[in-house]
Amino acid sequence: MPAAPRTDTSPPEARPLLVIGPSGAGKSAVVRELHRRGIVAVHPTWTTRPRRPDELEGSLEHRFVAEAAFDALERSGAFEATVSLFGLPFRYGLPALRPVGDGRVDVVMVRAPLVDQVRRCLPGAVVYQVEAPEGWLDAVLARRGVPAHEVAARAENNRAEVALGREVADRCFNNEGTVADLADRMAAALATDGLWGAPCGPATAGEGRARPTVPALWARPLRPPTGAELPWPPPPTPSAPGRPEWWRVLGTTLVGLFAVVGAIAVAGAAVLWMAVASYGSNK
Repeated sequence: MPAAPRTDTSPPEARPLLVIGPSGAGKSAVVRELHRRGIVAVHPTWTTRPRRPDELEGSLEHRFVAEAAFDALERSGAFEATVSLFGLPFRYGLPALRPVGDGRVDVVMVRAPLVDQVRRCLPGAVVYQVEAPEGWLDAVLARRGVPAHEVAARAENNRAEVALGREVADRCFNNEGTVADLADRMAAALATDGLWGAPCGPATAGEGRARPTVPALWARPLRPPTGAELPWPPPPTPSAPGRPEWWRVLGTTLVGLFAVVGAIAVAGAAVLWMAVASYGSNK
């Protein structure tokens, strides 16, 4: 049933958005796309964990710092809380969120086990989970150069994290299409859930851009966390990503290696036969 039009023009209540999802599901990519469109303002988390080869230093959603710098930030009140995850020795700092107040949705990317704690710090926070087909996540990790034994271990952790995320998320989004498609669906959900899309005044000095607006869809209340995804717009059914599975890459590599070894063996046999023939003719 379509949402009833809103009768006033006051901005919706500022509620932060928590984006969760397992490693490799595509949550960073879609958050960056929403930021590029001017829909969200990202508040990065901080960590003492060394960045992986596939992670960008100074990215929108995460900051990687040394222990001393982390301690200084903690003393300055930059964090709402500090936590450790998965029994690892690294610390994570949840940002002391200060709303931007310009019509964009304040976003923090966290992991599912932290949602309850973050919600205590940020009452009213809405949680969206980004998911992807399980086999596709394994392929993403393999393309990132993660060792096979670690891929298997992280895949098990990802399954548990997805299950937990479905219990705490207000909406779940399946990342089977393009980043743009996923961003479209999340933007529509943000408008429907009352987080984004109220008419805004002109841009303040120095911004140089107009405020984004969408149709008045925010009157429908947020649905309970059933795990159902917003059914608008209808998700497309694209073909699977055109990147090879890790086992296909391994198979192609092994075939090529066997071909090279075989060619070397044939060449060696030919040289040996010629040497024996030459020796026999000289006797």
